[in-house]
Amino acid sequence: RTCRRRRSARRSWRRPPAEEDGVLHPHDELARLVHDLVAEADGEPIGFARLRRGEVPDCVTGPGPLELQRIYVLRAWLGLKAGPALLQRCLEEARALGARTLWLGVWERNERALAFYRRHGFVEVGDHTFMVGTDPQRDVIMVRAL
Repeated sequence: RTCRRRRSARRSWRRPPAEEDGVLHPHDELARLVHDLVAEADGEPIGFARLRRGEVPDCVTGPGPLELQRIYVLRAWLGLKAGPALLQRCLEEARALGARTLWLGVWERNERALAFYRRHGFVEVGDHTFMVGTDPQRDVIMVRAL
């Protein structure tokens, strides 16, 4: 199993040659803000993670925050250490990007994910309500120092 950085299609777009005034093209800005990782086994993708710079909730007070926006592992790989390996790679990548705090939001009813993050040093610092149609849902905000 390996975890590697993959350039998404968005990240491969280039600045148009006629750019003026040194202003970043929106796609270059996205490439600076979003970092995708893909976990592979025997050359096949088995997991995906996305680190993202952006708006930070008030409850995340640590220095140099970076969001772990997404992390997924194929069901067949759950319990086989693919998740911890991908998370470890995310921690390394976050440090390399200069982050000192990693934060995430996880649905309050996702007990498996909450337990996983707690086992790996994340602590709850707040919450965020979001809507699914007309149904309010709650994300638990968790952080970990890097």
